[in-house]
Amino acid sequence: MNPKVSLILKHLPYILHSVYFNFHYLPVYQAWKLPILLYKPKFLSMKGNVIIDSHKIKTGMIQLGRNMVSSYPNTGIKWENEGTVIFKGRILIGNNSTITIGKQGTFLIGNNVTATTSLRIACFNKINIGNHTLIGWDCTIMDTDFHQFMDTRGKLLPSYGPIIIGEHNWLSMKCIVLKNTVTPNHSYWGACSILNKSYSQNPEYCLYAGNPVEIKKQGIQLNNNPIQYE
Repeated sequence: MNPKVSLILKHLPYILHSVYFNFHYLPVYQAWKLPILLYKPKFLSMKGNVIIDSHKIKTGMIQLGRNMVSSYPNTGIKWENEGTVIFKGRILIGNNSTITIGKQGTFLIGNNVTATTSLRIACFNKINIGNHTLIGWDCTIMDTDFHQFMDTRGKLLPSYGPIIIGEHNWLSMKCIVLKNTVTPNHSYWGACSILNKSYSQNPEYCLYAGNPVEIKKQGIQLNNNPIQYE
């Protein structure tokens, strides 16, 4: 079977949602190719913009909500966009995920990015995810506190700040990425890490873990081949 046909058949129960999504957001010369395929989508807001910034537009190059991890609910994806979403290439976001973009939010997600399941994006300022990044189970990336603090003199304190995740990063399961986080390229974050500041002065090819996170190993990189069990 033609791979393109096989891909569309997998998403066939929701093909009308995908057609609507593509033609709602994209110019016709992109939309007719159905570059964005959705699985079990729930549209909470469609007021914002979606841009595909890629020279190659292919059917299903962006897949949202696909059932990838059986131990998490097969609930597709919730979509709430009042800002701007920029897709840079091949992107796969798995089941039980939510993308929320506020009116002033810009969410840019690079080429060859995979989030396996239960990703939570809350973007009310700016979130950039670099190319070739892998996001594990049940991660949250949010650039706002949702609640604002003030000092004892009544001065309001900033409640949001940009997040920039470098290229070739790996966020392991249950990582939380908060406002003002900046990560170097080739950085790997252990399970349940909390990222809440700029790590840009640190070297590349490092493994981080603990809370607060610290460098555990240097001079390593992620092996993308399957694990060999003995």
